[in-house]
Order: sequence, then C-alpha cells, then structure tokens
Amino acid sequence: MMNTESPENHIKENLKIISKNEIDINADNLVQIMVFIANKHNIELGITLNVKGLIVSGMLVSNQTYFEGLTDEVEASNAEQVAKELFKSTFNSLANTSESSSSNGDGSQESLPLFIHLKEARMYPSQNTSPIPTAGVWWRGKISEVSSFSWGLLN
Repeated sequence: MMNTESPENHIKENLKIISKNEIDINADNLVQIMVFIANKHNIELGITLNVKGLIVSGMLVSNQTYFEGLTDEVEASNAEQVAKELFKSTFNSLANTSESSSSNGDGSQESLPLFIHLKEARMYPSQNTSPIPTAGVWWRGKISEVSSFSWGLLN
C-alpha cells in the first residue's frame, strides 16, 4: 500500500505536536524542535554546539540511533557477557522510550525532548586545540545546557 501522506501533512502534524508543548525557558526551543524531528523521522544532520564553553561537533541522531550505537559498542567490547546483556537491555529499553519534557500521562501527546544525541562527536575545549577525541564518540547532552549552535561540523 502506498503512503499518501505529503511532506506538508508531516510538517503540519509535527507543528501541531510542537505547539501543544509547554515552553521550557531553560532550553532552546529550536534545538528541541530539531531533536524532536530527528527522533521522529530518524534524520542525521551535522551540528556544532556550545555547551558551557565547550564546543561539541557531531552528527545529530535520533535517540533510537544513539542507543543502538551504544549497544553495538558494548557488543564489540571485551566485557563479560552478563555485563553486555545488562547494558544492551538497558539501552534497548531507553531506545524505545521518549525522554521528553512533558506528557499528559496517557501517552497520547508527544513532547519536546530533554536530551540531544550526537554520533562521531568531537569536543574542542579551547581555541587552537585539537579535538578530543580525534576519532569521534557517541555523545549525549541536556538541551537546556546548549547556549548556542550552528549547522555543520567543525573540521
């Protein structure tokens, strides 16, 4: 069966959900909206964040992609199988939940997210320094701690 929903209908539906949410004065609502859309539609975008003076640059990913990535990292580690299973179970549970700012209790209203997730993230602690780490990592931060952002990755 062919999906007849147009991109305009997706946008209208997302805006309805977003408009029903309370505004968090401690969070950049534009960042929350971008993360909401990434979570809902599994989009990946390059983004650079300023988090309490630390520059963090990486690919914005959905919470599901983030926790699946962590699960893959644990599986590839040399940890004992019991520990791997505990981590995997926890990550799988978190990947399937919404970490949102508000809810009406019955699950009928989607809410704006509290956390942002990046893959291949690099941190830049100060001017003229190399990123830490050089290879990039999975990164998670509170949206309320983001003081500014720009599209794209630092190279």
